[in-house]
This record gives sequence, C-alpha cells and structure tokens, in this order.
Amino acid sequence: MKNNIIFGILTILFFVVYWNIVQWIWNRWMPINPITDVLAIFIVVIVNIPLSVISADYTIKIIEES
Repeated sequence: MKNNIIFGILTILFFVVYWNIVQWIWNRWMPINPITDVLAIFIVVIVNIPLSVISADYTIKIIEES
C-alpha cells in the first residue's frame, strides 16, 4: 500500500515538472491555433503521462537499490 501511494505521488510530481517544461516551451515558441491545441493534447497523453510513470518507476527502483 505504501509503495502505491509513493508511486502515485512521484508520478504526479513528475507530471507537474514535465507539464511546466512543456508549458514553458509552448508559451515561448508556439502560436495559438486549433492545430497546436491538438498537438498539445497529443503531447500530454502520449508523451507526458507515460514519461511521468516511467520516471517514477525508475526513481523507485533507484531508491530501492540503494
């Protein structure tokens, strides 16, 4: 149970970090139009969420090994 809570918290933290990075890039270099909105949804669903889960899993493995 404790491992699931820690995994969930780490996943959310990594999601927030990656979201802020994408948002910074988006606000700096992307124009606002419907095509970029679809691209943003693609990045969040296909890239950001799995990357957050993989990062949290990798972090837990590193912590368990040390």
